[in-house]
Amino acid sequence: MDNTDTMMDVDRPRGDETGSGGMSRRLAESAHQAREKAAEFGRTAVDRIDLGRQSAAGTLQSAAETLRSSAPTGAGRMRELAHGAAQKLESGAAYMREHDVRTMARGAEQSMKRHPGVSLTAAAAVGFLLGVALRRK
Repeated sequence: MDNTDTMMDVDRPRGDETGSGGMSRRLAESAHQAREKAAEFGRTAVDRIDLGRQSAAGTLQSAAETLRSSAPTGAGRMRELAHGAAQKLESGAAYMREHDVRTMARGAEQSMKRHPGVSLTAAAAVGFLLGVALRRK
């Protein structure tokens, strides 16, 4: 083998640069970039949600006040239920003010896994009560 053959080998593309090896490398690189972009998007979304958490806590507090003020007067089961729901809304508002989004998400996930039926019922009840409270405004 002379020098000419060796120099020609240098100019030839390697297996990892073309063919299936090169394709695998490019796919892995693209997948890595996609994961990085998804992670960045997730961080941005969490940051935006975190900024809106004070506003959401204020909305819950307002809904609790509306529920209390629209509750029937005197003693009775409906009044007790309305005040109990208002207390839960206020508790939720305080929790939102005191915890960041990541902490709330971890707590919610753990709670839903432990009590899925209760979680669905609570979500439906809160949605209904918020709908009623916001419609009256």
